[in-house]
Amino acid sequence: MTKYCCYAAVVYLVFVIYGSLVPFDYQNVPWQQALDKFKNIPYLDLGIESRADWIANIVLYIPLAFLWSSALGNVYSLSLRFAGTALVLCLCLLLAVGIEFCQLYFPPRTVSINDLIAESIGTVIGLLTSQIWGRQLLKLCHHLPLSHLLSVKALIKLYLLGYVLLSFFPYDFVTSFAELETKLEGGHDHIFISFDACSNELVRCAVKFLVEIIVLLPAGGLLYLLPHISHKLALAVLVGFFLGVFSEIVQLFLYSGIAQGFSILTRMLGMGLGVIATDWLYKQKMAHWQKRLKPFVLMTTLPYLALVFIINGGWNGAWLTVELASTKLAETHFMPFYYFYYTTETLALVSLISNVGLYMPIGFAFGLWCRATDKSLLFSWVWVGLCGAGLAVLVETEKLFLADKHPDPTDIEIAFMTAAASYVLINKALSWISQDSKLLGNKVISIK
Repeated sequence: MTKYCCYAAVVYLVFVIYGSLVPFDYQNVPWQQALDKFKNIPYLDLGIESRADWIANIVLYIPLAFLWSSALGNVYSLSLRFAGTALVLCLCLLLAVGIEFCQLYFPPRTVSINDLIAESIGTVIGLLTSQIWGRQLLKLCHHLPLSHLLSVKALIKLYLLGYVLLSFFPYDFVTSFAELETKLEGGHDHIFISFDACSNELVRCAVKFLVEIIVLLPAGGLLYLLPHISHKLALAVLVGFFLGVFSEIVQLFLYSGIAQGFSILTRMLGMGLGVIATDWLYKQKMAHWQKRLKPFVLMTTLPYLALVFIINGGWNGAWLTVELASTKLAETHFMPFYYFYYTTETLALVSLISNVGLYMPIGFAFGLWCRATDKSLLFSWVWVGLCGAGLAVLVETEKLFLADKHPDPTDIEIAFMTAAASYVLINKALSWISQDSKLLGNKVISIK
């Protein structure tokens, strides 16, 4: 596991450096002038609207410090652990200072004391997380490929942890009653549901709630796999209820959060349907559902493509002429993650997650097709990724002709990685389910 932490630490380090200097608009600054500017970088009085950007710098350095600390390995000597922690702390702080200095040469990047404080806080949190919970987290990751009960427990813990962490990003909590009042006066939070917002964008609203259900299906399925638990369906719905209540209460205190009571029902439904679907799957003979996979994939292909078309505004968007689309293409920047810099951290994460969700079904479809032929990895993951990228090219081309959309070539790269990764993961999961009868004690366990 230490080896994988080293790989992840190097990759994430490259990501931090790259993401901190995008869009790479280099301008020459004399060395002495740059030093003078850096000595006098300001401390900015940030309002609540800028809090998310500041917190994003904290979040950026937490994984960096955690991964490099974990990459040092399981050292039991207190003195060696202290020395390793001190080394990682110094290196992360030097990196933060170095990047902030380099940003003087890459406007419109901004440099401030606030960023250095945030990056220092993130480094300390990452180191503390590694020292306190690092062994437990790495142990859970070690259990994942073992294909037995420990894998299920590890998956449940990691899945719900990731779910909660992503749900509350960018962690821009209000810090006073005045900020809370301002947030609530925005009118985005509702006891049940915002019918006005849904009436204006019915499809997007339906997709949002559908995604909330789908995201918790795996958690419900994993809960079903736990033995010696009676009333699994009731327990799953109850977990979904408390998870929904907790999430929506926290959303009230997030400046960028939107709390709706209806989301509690979607989480309950997602957990419950996950249990029901897994129960049905285990009660069927392999040949029963295996021969239905190909027709299922074929029947859902056209609705999926139509949904992709509608989500991207093709149904009610204002279409442009070929000449205007060509002009938009000429103005498009192809640098990876270029447009992520010109938006907020919240919207950037939403865009990333949306694209992952949009192209993940491609990998799943190929994986189900492989299972129907009883051959794992029938297709190369590269070809599956290229299929995802091909669809992304069509989607981004569609955006060229829509007045209120702009294409982002980074989405094509995300589509490739998402389709390829989901294809490998679904094959792994289906192989695990079909081969590991020990999880349920070689018998079907009722959910009632």
